[in-house]
Amino acid sequence: MQQSDSAYHYLNQATITNNIYTKRSAYQVLYNLAKEEKNYEKALEYGDQYRFYADSIHRADRSSTLIEMQEKYNQEKILNEKNQLQIEKERTLRTALLLCLFLLFIIAILIFVYQRKLIRKERTIQRNEEQIRIYTFKIHENESLISRNESHLRELTQEMEQSQEIQELFQEQQQAIREIQSQNDLLHQENQQLQENISQYSASLQEKSKELKTLKTLSEKNRYLKEREKFLCRQLVKKTQVLNELKTSPRYLDVVRWEEVKETIDWLYEDFTKRISKEIETLTETDMQICCLVKLRLGIPEMAVLLGISPTSVSKRKLRLKERIIQKVGYNFNQEQTLDLWIWEY
Repeated sequence: MQQSDSAYHYLNQATITNNIYTKRSAYQVLYNLAKEEKNYEKALEYGDQYRFYADSIHRADRSSTLIEMQEKYNQEKILNEKNQLQIEKERTLRTALLLCLFLLFIIAILIFVYQRKLIRKERTIQRNEEQIRIYTFKIHENESLISRNESHLRELTQEMEQSQEIQELFQEQQQAIREIQSQNDLLHQENQQLQENISQYSASLQEKSKELKTLKTLSEKNRYLKEREKFLCRQLVKKTQVLNELKTSPRYLDVVRWEEVKETIDWLYEDFTKRISKEIETLTETDMQICCLVKLRLGIPEMAVLLGISPTSVSKRKLRLKERIIQKVGYNFNQEQTLDLWIWEY
């Protein structure tokens, strides 16, 4: 439009801003305008201003690019660290499970070897030595039974505290405790009589001390291995996430989680659900859930949360389940025995 004065005015107005992009463009046009009018002094001044703001924009753009690259790098680094930690955690869990399985396998082999050794000894020793062996094994078997009964007494006592509102279940547990205490008293008396019999037989046996010491050592090892096996099973339950969550953070057991729990229990307790289903075909899926939760030694409050019912309903279901089991396998289910004891030993 050939209106240089107006152009200078508006372009100079455009430089009064905080936007460096606008300033750069304004000084560039002013430089070209002054150059066309051969006002080289002004052109030089505008050119310096143009280059100053152009350099500032270039540095700002480069800094922004570097910041974006650094942020992407930090995000990738954090993601890689999380993945590495997850891999390490999974590797540690697999190693622990494999180690526990290896220990269980070794224990099973040791138990088998010790049992074979005991059988061979029974075929070679004389009558009195054989009688001492029988008495000795009986004593340690009774001691193991006493130890197991004491453990059951503690667990049943805890169950009684949780089931006082169900009179039938409470009375049943009281009766079971009395039966276990009575059985322990009889076992103590029997052990005392066996010790006296061993003393009578040992008087006529010159090799008794060595033989009896060996038998006692083997029996102690056998009992230790059984206790160790139970301990390792409990540790596997803690290390197995799906079972450990049932105790540490119980929540409603949906179909998907139930199948996972059932498969894990079968793996840990030698096809527990398959064996009991085969023996008692009338068990429903709800009955099987009760059996599995009892096998894991869960209390009534935890079972109520997992099944989504009240503690009273859990106790009633246990009573009905016991009646159903007695009808099917009454030959090996003592009427005075509780459902928990029968499932723990199954």
